[in-house]
Amino acid sequence: MRRFRRVASLGLLTLALGAAGACSKSQVEAQLPGVDAAWTAGCTAAGVAIGVNRREREAEIGTLRTAADVAGIDTDYKQWVDRAVQLLQLAEPTRAPLELRRAVNSPCKAHGHSISALNTG
Repeated sequence: MRRFRRVASLGLLTLALGAAGACSKSQVEAQLPGVDAAWTAGCTAAGVAIGVNRREREAEIGTLRTAADVAGIDTDYKQWVDRAVQLLQLAEPTRAPLELRRAVNSPCKAHGHSISALNTG
C-alpha cells in the first residue's frame, strides 16, 4: 500500500507539472503562479523523489531545475533547488549529512511542507 501511495503521488505530481523532458519553461510558469506554489510543488517533488529509485528521481530533478528558472521565483528558492538536487543525486538521500538534510527540509517546513523522510527531530 505504501508503494502504491508513492507511485500515485509521483504520478499526480508528474501530471501537474509535466514530465521533465517534455515540460517547457512556459508550461511550468503556467502551473506555478507564484512563490508559494513553487515551494509547494518543489517540496512535494523532493519528498516524492526521496522515496523512489535513483533513475526515477531524474524526472523530479528536472522538474525542480525547470521550476527554479521560472520568472519571478526568488533567489532563496533557486538556492534551495540547488541543495535539493545535490541531496537527490545521492544514492541514499535519507543518509545525507545532517546539515544537507536540514538545508533542504527547513525551508520546506517554514513554508508548511515538511519532508517527513528528512525530519531530523
